[in-house]
Amino acid sequence: MKTRKEGFIKSKMKNEKIIFILILIIILATALRIINLANWPASFNQDEALNGYEAYSILKTGRDHRGNFLPVFFEGFSDQVDNRLPLYIYSTIPWMAIFGLDKFATRLPSAIFGILTVIITYFLAKELFKKESIALLAAFFLTISPWHIFLSRLGIEAITVPLFSVLTIFFFLIGLRKNKIFILFAGLSLALLFYTYHIAKLLTPLLGGLLLVFYWKEVKENRVWFLSAFLIFLIISFPFLFIQFGQWTRIQTRFNQISIFNFSFWPAFLIYNFLTYLTPKFLFTHYPFFIIILFFISLFLIKQMEAKFLFILILISLLPVVILIFNPHSHRSMSIIPFIEILAAFGGWQILNRLKELRVSPKIGYFSFVLIFLFLSFFNLNFLIKNKYPYNFLNGFYQYVPKEVIDYLKENQDKYEKIVFTNKANQPYIFFLFYLNYPPEKFQSLKIKRDYLPDGLQIVNSFDKYRFCDLNECYSPEKNNLYVARINEITDLEEKKIFYTVNGSVFRIITND
Repeated sequence: MKTRKEGFIKSKMKNEKIIFILILIIILATALRIINLANWPASFNQDEALNGYEAYSILKTGRDHRGNFLPVFFEGFSDQVDNRLPLYIYSTIPWMAIFGLDKFATRLPSAIFGILTVIITYFLAKELFKKESIALLAAFFLTISPWHIFLSRLGIEAITVPLFSVLTIFFFLIGLRKNKIFILFAGLSLALLFYTYHIAKLLTPLLGGLLLVFYWKEVKENRVWFLSAFLIFLIISFPFLFIQFGQWTRIQTRFNQISIFNFSFWPAFLIYNFLTYLTPKFLFTHYPFFIIILFFISLFLIKQMEAKFLFILILISLLPVVILIFNPHSHRSMSIIPFIEILAAFGGWQILNRLKELRVSPKIGYFSFVLIFLFLSFFNLNFLIKNKYPYNFLNGFYQYVPKEVIDYLKENQDKYEKIVFTNKANQPYIFFLFYLNYPPEKFQSLKIKRDYLPDGLQIVNSFDKYRFCDLNECYSPEKNNLYVARINEITDLEEKKIFYTVNGSVFRIITND
């Protein structure tokens, strides 16, 4: 018969083993999201450049690059249809202060948000299922998810959604079961979710409503705490709600452009959009094969209330996405991360339990599990390579201006009267501001002429000595200008130098000297 001391030692050794495995998972998650962060992905698109420069501008002047003081909604590329939410931009400011305006500082908050999501996923899965094995598996699955890794390495705001979603649920459950004070933190976290990304405008009330409905009995028993949490929620979300409803028409313009409700057949559109997230191309591009297999296995074994909660959560997390056109969408649908991983971990645990019931040796069970894991990982890697991952991961993401182009222009601009850059690039002016470390106070003082595109976005025609236009129309052989053209512009002229992007796009340097 075991003594109390032996039991204590065994329990301590088990806890140390769990902590050791968790630390290894966190180290792996960090390595996959931090190493060579500035250079991979090789592209650095206009949204990343804008987020970085807005943070830099706030740091230096207290205003965004358009001159707005500490905005809640950033106007970005248009004062009509663009209204970027602030949490990611403001979280980038400290890193701009430390590292300066560069790609690493712009992307670092995303990597940190991704790593924190892995850690909180462990604690949430543990709190949901009370099983260390499920929690560790869930954290590991999220750690190696191609989808989460890739978007943790981009300087964009979508990565903030899964963190504040899991944080809200975790605080909510801890508050109910262990320490009531965390109910207040759940209200705070839910309010901050509003400030993350556009889909959170609908996701936030859906998530809050689901938690209240699923745990209504416990909520009623702690009504004073939840009323206090709701008060905190209202206080923190008040600036967002005040501007959102006060400027409803302008802020909702973009939604009105891409809403499925513009179509008479929107119910069919809604069903179709849901189904796009079940296609093999989407699932196997975004997740390892074995995670998808375990996820679907978990759906057949979904008897526990916690598993049902996660499944419903996935459905409501997709709702703000499927009411829009352009599906499947890798940014918007990030709201389902990491709930698929947690359910997949639950499915893996269920399989191991069934093997125990069949009296299969634990060593054989774990060995078989690892063998199948490695086998499916090989095929998954092969699939991703054949599909040119990550270059075909996000449509249009690789439309960017390489830093090398701006560096070349910076070195040679004093030789020419003007730098005339093609407007056949996505918001090229923001790359000049970013890579030239252009003083925000100077840009804000200029009278910038902007033109509206048919979709309401604006383009900058010129600033300082830089002009942006269609070179087939604005090229002048008499002027001492340097021109940067795309492959189909002023094709009769020979280029002085050529720069290529990772997807094969071309920027041609042309001069009259």
